[in-house]
Amino acid sequence: AGIQRTVNFSSEFGLFAGRCVLEVARHPGALSYDVAVVCVAGALAAALYPKFNFRDTQEVAFVMMLSMGFTIALSSSRTFGDGRETRFRELCEKGGIHARPSSYFLAKLLVVDVPKVALLVLAFLAAWYPTAAPTRSFATTYAVTFAAGFAASGVSHVVNLAQAPKTA
Repeated sequence: AGIQRTVNFSSEFGLFAGRCVLEVARHPGALSYDVAVVCVAGALAAALYPKFNFRDTQEVAFVMMLSMGFTIALSSSRTFGDGRETRFRELCEKGGIHARPSSYFLAKLLVVDVPKVALLVLAFLAAWYPTAAPTRSFATTYAVTFAAGFAASGVSHVVNLAQAPKTA
């Protein structure tokens, strides 16, 4: 018979969400650095194709998603990479608090990753949109870019979790 859980999912989620807030508050410079890097990437991508026309759309989208995707993926690699061994020890059945991995994952995702990706996409588009002057609205561009940024973040999480803990 395994160890029985004594804490419900919402309590675990609240515990991990609180820890995530503390983690972000302890390192405010990391988010500022990420925003600066993404702004530079957006400005450089826009400088390549100022006021682009329709025939350049595929190239523009490729350069835009490549520059934004890589910078967001690098930023998101810290979401699960920092303190990974400690968290896995806490989640284990023997000696840990035997918390659900899903509560930990959702707390990290909803408290740290989604707001960070939303802010980084906004920073990227703040530098890219005025110079590139696309024909579609800012809201449509933001929605598509956020989806691409969130996908890049997810790929970064998978790669990070697949690495050995020392190299993550």
